[in-house]
Amino acid sequence: YGVSAKAAQSVGPFLNELKAKMTNAIVTATVTVNYMHWEYTNLAAATWINVHAFENGTHVGPGAPVGQQSSLQFMKDAAAIWINKGIPASKLVLGIPAFGLRYSELDAAGNNASWGSYDYMPYKDIVAADATAAQKEYTAAIAKGVYFNGVPLVTEKANYIKATNFKGVYIWAADYDALGANGLIKTIHGILK
Repeated sequence: YGVSAKAAQSVGPFLNELKAKMTNAIVTATVTVNYMHWEYTNLAAATWINVHAFENGTHVGPGAPVGQQSSLQFMKDAAAIWINKGIPASKLVLGIPAFGLRYSELDAAGNNASWGSYDYMPYKDIVAADATAAQKEYTAAIAKGVYFNGVPLVTEKANYIKATNFKGVYIWAADYDALGANGLIKTIHGILK
C-alpha cells in the first residue's frame, strides 16, 4: 500500500511541474477509482483526466459472485468520485472496456472458484465465439460464462457521457474491439459525433 499511495500522491505535483515547464502542452493523467483514489492530490493542472471507470473488482477472487464488473452504475459512481474531488465533468474522459471477464471454473455455490479460475477475453473474440453476443452483456456459450459490455450497454454509457457533458470516452483497448456493426467504437462514435 505504501508504495502505491506514494505513487498516487506524486501525480498531482508531477502534473503541476510538467504544466509549468510546458505551458501550452496537453497534460493528462489516468486515475483509478479503487481504494487508492483518495491518495491523489490536486489534479487541476491536467488538461483532462482519464478515469478507469470499469472493473469494479467485486467479481474476482475465491468465492466472489460471478457478474458484470463494468456496469453503467459503476461508471457513474467512478465519475462521481472525481466530480466530488472538484474535477468538472468537462475534464473527465470515462473508460469503457472492450474485453470481458471470463470464468473457467465455478465453486459448488456457482461463484468464482479461485484466483486462477478467471481471465479476460477481448470483445472481438467474444463476438467471434457467440454470434449473438454483441447484443448482450453476458454469454454462457463460452467457458463458464463471460460478462462484457455489448452494444446495448455501451450505447447506454455513451448516451450518459453525452447527456452529462463529459469530455469523452476511451476504450480499453481499441485492438480488442470488433469491426463492423458490432464494433463498440463504431457505436460510441455514432452517439458522440
